[in-house]
Amino acid sequence: MSAANRAELMQKLARSGQPATPAPAAPTRPNVPMVQPSTCVVLQNMFDPSSETDPNFDQEIKLDVEEEIERSIGKVKHIFVDKNSTVSSAYVRVPVRSRC
Repeated sequence: MSAANRAELMQKLARSGQPATPAPAAPTRPNVPMVQPSTCVVLQNMFDPSSETDPNFDQEIKLDVEEEIERSIGKVKHIFVDKNSTVSSAYVRVPVRSRC
């Protein structure tokens, strides 16, 4: 029943001598912020720091990750391989993909 139909019914009931009850309040939506999709990705377990011998191994991982992402998604905006991370992390900012 629409709000207009409900109001009309309430007026008819009021004229007929029956007590009118107020219409229930319209449900309100909670204040939920709009969330933008993130373009940042954390890749973990990318390497084993205890077995790496090359001091610049992070650059090799960086190039490999960039190549793979650029092949599948698009140009990488930023990448950082944290070679001191306990969970072997690489932080990547990827391009925003349009929705089809």
